[in-house]
Amino acid sequence: MSHVREEGLDAIRSTPVKRVRAEVSTAYADVTVSTARRRFAAADPQVLDTLVTAMRSYFHQVLAPDCRPCSASTAGSSARPRAAMR
Repeated sequence: MSHVREEGLDAIRSTPVKRVRAEVSTAYADVTVSTARRRFAAADPQVLDTLVTAMRSYFHQVLAPDCRPCSASTAGSSARPRAAMR
């Protein structure tokens, strides 16, 4: 199960810049452009790494505890994100 989740995160991380820019532009069309949004739209590697790290942490904190197959596959790794958030 965890290899599937990591493949999904890898897919997000490797999304082509053109697609990221198009989707961010559409999603925030009516919002003032900020430096953070501009970096995200440019698929800045540091911003995408932060996004993937946040998604992984969210999974461990919120989804995995209620998902028996997920909990079994993340038993050893779920404590790390919790400790980092305290």
